[in-house]
Amino acid sequence: MTDEKVPAQAHEKAPMVVSKRGIVLRNLAELYRFAQYVCATGWMPKGMDRPEAVLVAIEYGLELGLRPMQALQNIAVINGRPTLYGDAMLSICMQSGVFDHSV
Repeated sequence: MTDEKVPAQAHEKAPMVVSKRGIVLRNLAELYRFAQYVCATGWMPKGMDRPEAVLVAIEYGLELGLRPMQALQNIAVINGRPTLYGDAMLSICMQSGVFDHSV
């Protein structure tokens, strides 16, 4: 992605908030900035090697109740689609309140 396409607010360097439970992403600009940092680490697998892909994976996770780093650890891109893997799906089901643990 070139700088021309990046929202102007993504370049602002306002401090991000970090709580006891991790970073607090308050708006799209902070989310994009965080995604850039994540991509710069080189830790992300193929399919999530651009800030835009990382941003969408984090948003997907947030919609499912996962925190940003949980989303990055438990969402894989398979055939171009974000997919939950590992114990994340079981965790989401167990936290829903409708999961029957007795079976």
